[in-house]
Amino acid sequence: MAGIPVVLMSTVETTALGAALLAAVGAGLSPSLKEASERTTKVAEVNYPIPTNERLNDRGYGYFLTQTSRNQKVNHKRSA
Repeated sequence: MAGIPVVLMSTVETTALGAALLAAVGAGLSPSLKEASERTTKVAEVNYPIPTNERLNDRGYGYFLTQTSRNQKVNHKRSA
């Protein structure tokens, strides 16, 4: 796995917020995306990887990749 922290934002609708920030910058309401995001976003929680869980996480990720590959094959056949 990547071994990097996962940052959870206090805003649930992060996609909508991102679109609104881009619109604000585009409309000239904020000078930059960086400034707009610093004013409007807050970190709710940071989850750090637990080194002792690395092997378990890697195994779970392996299962995820296998299932994703299988689903892609099934969905491709269904759309044909």
